[in-house]
Amino acid sequence: MFRLPRYVFREVFSPAILGLVIYTFVLLMNAIFDVAELAIKKDLPLTAVLQILALSLPRFLALTIPMSTLLGVLIGVGRLSADSELIAMRACGISYRKIFVPVFLLGALGWLVCSVLVLWIEPKANYARHRIVTRLFLRSDFRKELRPRVFFEDLPGMLLYAEAVYRGGSSLEHILLFQTDSEGRDLFTTARRGHLDYDRSTGRIRLLMESGLTHRADPNDPLN
Repeated sequence: MFRLPRYVFREVFSPAILGLVIYTFVLLMNAIFDVAELAIKKDLPLTAVLQILALSLPRFLALTIPMSTLLGVLIGVGRLSADSELIAMRACGISYRKIFVPVFLLGALGWLVCSVLVLWIEPKANYARHRIVTRLFLRSDFRKELRPRVFFEDLPGMLLYAEAVYRGGSSLEHILLFQTDSEGRDLFTTARRGHLDYDRSTGRIRLLMESGLTHRADPNDPLN
């Protein structure tokens, strides 16, 4: 009596594993390109690249496990039905309840793994990945990545734009700066020129602007 459940479970489990590998690889490709771009800009070591990719896996597995479970059930049960094996089992007096117990077991297993990933593993992995990326960002001089007439979005909570960039990003002209203050208001600053200082040891950024004007906007009061 245990041979039949193992057979049905194997029929739905094998395509589920294959789907899990394919789906995860497809979603991971985008992360690979992003990490490769980051590695080129920041000159990251191979160990840091592998750590970032490994810490991204729980986020993708939480999406691909339900998809692969559904794929395994559709392919496995579809093959059993197409080869008339379900009819043969029913002719032998085996109820649908006993036949589909392994299918329900696979679904429960996928639900349990996803719950562990979403509730415990994924938050810790996201936090660890954020710490690694932030530490790598602080080690490098981001001023070298500033480009004229290109929005710079790597500064946390800030958006920087300059018409002209000189001396490796230290001197800027015709600046646009967008940021959010502690009260949740949007600050939009324009300046004719500015000087950007960055302390790599502390990660402190100081932007000195000349002839600047700041506009404040409160999302809770758009008319003000």
